[in-house]
Amino acid sequence: MTNFNDHDLWNNRLITAMSLHCGDYSFGIRVQYDGTWSSQHSCLAQDCIDASNLKPDITFDHGEHIVSVDVEEMYGHVASLTFTTNKRKLQKCGSFDFNATQTESGGRLEYISGMYTDWYLMQLQFHWSD
Repeated sequence: MTNFNDHDLWNNRLITAMSLHCGDYSFGIRVQYDGTWSSQHSCLAQDCIDASNLKPDITFDHGEHIVSVDVEEMYGHVASLTFTTNKRKLQKCGSFDFNATQTESGGRLEYISGMYTDWYLMQLQFHWSD
C-alpha cells in the first residue's frame, strides 16, 4: 500500500478541479489545487485503467467548493464517493449502493490524504477548513 498526503501541494490553495476513475467501485482520484494537479492516487495498474471509466475532469466555478463527501466502503476499500459543493451535488463515483454510507463534512474541503493500492483507494481522509 502507498500512503499519500496532498498537504504540501495544497499549501493554502483552493481545489479547482478533480479527476475520478470510476467503475463498480471508486478506483482512483486526482485533485487540482489552483491549477496544479496532484499525482494519481490509485488505479495505476493497466488492467484497472482498462476496467474503470475515467470521468471528465470536474472543474469548479469561482467561489464553488466541496462542503461534504458521502463515502461508502466495502471489503476494506472505498466503494463509492459522492461530492457535494456549495452549488451542486456531483454524480456518484462507484455504482454499488450500500447502507454503510458515512458523510464527511466541514467548512470547505482543503485537501485529501490516505492510502491506496494499484487498484483501490483503501482509505481517504478529508481535511476541512475551520
